Amino acid sequence: MEEGLFRMIAILVLAGISMAFTASRTASYRRALAEPVGTETCVACGESDMLESHPDAWTCTSCGYEQGPGWDRMRRERHIERLASMSPEEARAHALRLVGDARLSLRSALPALDRPIVWEGDHRNRHPELTSEILEAGQNLTRGFEAIREAASVDPEVGAALRESGIQTGSVPDFSLLYDVETAELGANTLRPHLAAVVDQLASASRTLGIEV
Repeated sequence: MEEGLFRMIAILVLAGISMAFTASRTASYRRALAEPVGTETCVACGESDMLESHPDAWTCTSCGYEQGPGWDRMRRERHIERLASMSPEEARAHALRLVGDARLSLRSALPALDRPIVWEGDHRNRHPELTSEILEAGQNLTRGFEAIREAASVDPEVGAALRESGIQTGSVPDFSLLYDVETAELGANTLRPHLAAVVDQLASASRTLGIEV
C-alpha cells in the first residue's frame, strides 16, 4: 500500500515537472518558427490546409506534419497514465531498463565533449562550428537524465539505489551551453568530469540493483 502511494505521489510530481518542460519547449518552438505554432500554415511544407486533430494539435493534410503544443502535451499525458497503471513488478522492470538506458546514453555522450567545435573556412574567414557529435551528445544527455528521473519516480528501491550512489534524481540538468558555439567548449570542459562521475555512479547503482554492467 505504501509503495503504491509512493509511486502515485512520485508520478504526480513527474507530471508537474513534465508540464514545466513542455511549456519551456513550446516557448522555444514558437520562437524558432517563422509562423506561430497553431496557425493555419504548415511549417514543414507551407500549405494552409491544416486539421486540428486535438486541442492545439494540428496535422497537415498535404504532408502529414504534426505541429502545435497539443501533440507534446498529449503524448506526455498518455505516458504518465501508462506509468500510473503499471503493477509494482512492471514498474520495477521498467525502472531497471531505464537505468541501463541512462548509463548507455550518458556514456555515449562522453567522447563528443573532447571536441565540441571545429573550425571551418579559410584563413580569412575561419569560424567555429558546433560538431554534429556535440549536438547528438546533448540529446543523449537529456535523454539519459530524463531516464534517471523517471526510473527513480516509478520504483522507490531503484530511486534509493541511485541516490545512495550519489546521483541526483529530482531534475534534468541544463545543457544549453553545449548548443551555443560561443559557450560549447566551456560547457564541455565543465561537464566532462561530472558526467564521467555520474557514469561511474550509474555503474555502481546498476551492480547494487543486479543489472549487468
